[in-house]
Amino acid sequence: MQYHSNSNSRTIPALILIGLGVLFLVAQLSGGIGWLFGTAWPLLIVLPGLLFLGLAFFGDQNAVGFFFPGTIVTGIGAILLFQNLTDKWESWAYVWALIPAFVGVALMLSGSKTGQESQIRAGRGLALSFGIVFLAMAAFFELFIFAGDAGFAQWLIPLALIGVGVYLFIGGRNGEKSKHE
Repeated sequence: MQYHSNSNSRTIPALILIGLGVLFLVAQLSGGIGWLFGTAWPLLIVLPGLLFLGLAFFGDQNAVGFFFPGTIVTGIGAILLFQNLTDKWESWAYVWALIPAFVGVALMLSGSKTGQESQIRAGRGLALSFGIVFLAMAAFFELFIFAGDAGFAQWLIPLALIGVGVYLFIGGRNGEKSKHE
């Protein structure tokens, strides 16, 4: 039992060191430390989020609460990385809708780990609802408000089709599973 306690106490420092090592390796492969702090600084936000997700995935059922900060912080870091790389900061007008969707993903992950089907359903509903809000607002803002900057609009319809298709594929499989049980 003592060994198990020691291995858990080493998990966080180990994940931090691995994450920092990966971050600095990516920086070296991508143009040095200046690139990291100038262009890829959002990775410094993604990293703690991934740490939380790692704790939730690899921890016991008491660690499922880490799914929530993990999905939210990782998601916001990914949004900031996208915005910094594309210089599309105006997308905050609609991208905020992904934050409640991240909470829905956390609910699904937490429910999956604890076996709570109602939590999975609630998370799926939240993620789908705010995913639709995000797509609708993105279409509106990119096609009508930011139309002079049509670079992102050309990607919106294919991404929306893929997103709805993935949802139908996953939702259809889960629906079949429920009917057979």
